[in-house]
Amino acid sequence: MKKNVALMLSTILMSCSPAPHPEYESLKNDLPAGGMTIAFTSDVGFTNIEEIASHLSEEQADVFYQSLSWYGTEVLFGLSRLHGKTAGEAVDIVNCLKVSEPEHHEGCFD
Repeated sequence: MKKNVALMLSTILMSCSPAPHPEYESLKNDLPAGGMTIAFTSDVGFTNIEEIASHLSEEQADVFYQSLSWYGTEVLFGLSRLHGKTAGEAVDIVNCLKVSEPEHHEGCFD
């Protein structure tokens, strides 16, 4: 019984540790500068993500999709904040959000 309690306590302590989580590590952004910009409408959502990704290499598209996925699940800002950004800019924004303190998140969109 004591072993179970000790194991449970150590599991809780480890899961609450401030160690960086892999999903908060920045992704290498080697996406090309410029290019198509993300289109978002409130009634449809993103309208051209697949088209943007089709102009990227497989690895670049994977980074782009991972960034969008992280943004959609971890960020409190609306998806509309990515409207008009290129794929590379979106990855930069997500990387900034991952490493910045919440009070500095607004600056990631500049």
